[in-house]
Amino acid sequence: MNFPEPLRGHPGLVHLDLLGEARYIDDSYMVEQYQRAWRHIIATAISPERSLEMIREAKGKYVSPG
Repeated sequence: MNFPEPLRGHPGLVHLDLLGEARYIDDSYMVEQYQRAWRHIIATAISPERSLEMIREAKGKYVSPG
């Protein structure tokens, strides 16, 4: 999570939804690690359009008409 302008300078907050619980991480080092991982995921992800195309291709291969 990022904060609005009045809280700029705060490192942010990581919210994790886990099975049966939620956790919040506000340690600046750990927040930066999660932000770095998220930036990497975004940079390497395929586009939404390509994702849909791949799903349609898989559906055609593995789902019988009917």
